[in-house]
Amino acid sequence: MKIPTFRRLVKSDYAKEFSGLIDTLSFTINNGVEVLYQALNKSLSLKDNIACTVKDVQVELKSDGTLRADVSFSLDTSNRVLGVIVLNAINTNNSTILPDSAPFIAFSQSGKTITISAVKGLPAGQKFNLTLVAFDS
Repeated sequence: MKIPTFRRLVKSDYAKEFSGLIDTLSFTINNGVEVLYQALNKSLSLKDNIACTVKDVQVELKSDGTLRADVSFSLDTSNRVLGVIVLNAINTNNSTILPDSAPFIAFSQSGKTITISAVKGLPAGQKFNLTLVAFDS
């Protein structure tokens, strides 16, 4: 749903007795509402407007589906992480082999570091570049 067009406060729309008040308030109100209006019309971004960290990591799965090596990444803040989701998974071994299901990340947090303990939903024996989002709680 697109929000309706923003209509600015203009002193000529009000009685002359309120022109001083409208002059005083209109600059602040018009600027604030315009910024909000632009943001709500598809100008918000994940990295700039949501409390999260977006990172790319590489994971390689052994034939039994476990991680071949420890994988960790640094957070942009020291806030507690609510969860980590996979935005994108690209197989770097064979682009025709896709994830089996929506990849799920099991992780632990120590300060500003997230350590991935398991990745489910990816085929065994493959290497993937994952784009992850860690959401602040």
